[in-house]
Amino acid sequence: MGKVTSFAFTVALSVVVSSTLVGGKALAQGGPPGGPPGQVGSVCYFWDIFPNSPLRLDVQEHSQLTTRGELKEFGHALQTAFDVHGKGVGPCGPVDITMAAAHGTVVVAERIGEPETFGAHMGLQVDSVRGDGVTFFDFCRPYQLDCTSEESSPTPGTWFCESRNEFDVYHGPSTLKLIDPLQLDRCSTFEDNPPVIGDATLNELTVGEISGPGLPNQ
Repeated sequence: MGKVTSFAFTVALSVVVSSTLVGGKALAQGGPPGGPPGQVGSVCYFWDIFPNSPLRLDVQEHSQLTTRGELKEFGHALQTAFDVHGKGVGPCGPVDITMAAAHGTVVVAERIGEPETFGAHMGLQVDSVRGDGVTFFDFCRPYQLDCTSEESSPTPGTWFCESRNEFDVYHGPSTLKLIDPLQLDRCSTFEDNPPVIGDATLNELTVGEISGPGLPNQ
């Protein structure tokens, strides 16, 4: 085999191998924010039912959950866990835009060996806790999302979700769409000093403005 042919074969083989690696191994290099689904790293999701409340998430591989032995024995997909850290951005009470820390886990089930089911599953919590600072009345609380995707990816193009908050408000079904952060300025919003809303301002709000369910955290 000549040098040119050998080099071409080596390149082709490396491409095939890299495309079949399990879990985040082939994804570890990451990609630019808003890049194609499948890449680990920082991404922004637009939430269809709460268009002013995007989620900016950084997704990184954590560990392999299952083995090929389990795939062979039970037909269950090879699964990899990914850490999720980031933020939820959006209105809270009378304030138009605030930011709260988010954390969770993504589990990706690979399409290797013809498993019976595959795709991705995400559990996410956004720790939004705000009140008026005077009467100890809170108007924003944490909210949780439980999301799935048919894409075997830690950052799929679309998540199908259900969510609720700690006011016991269930939001119903929704979708998260992967977008370029440059499409929405709220993807990069940062808040260093949450505002304290005084008693007089709070009294001017209606019950609907305080309790929602027009916002994920209210």
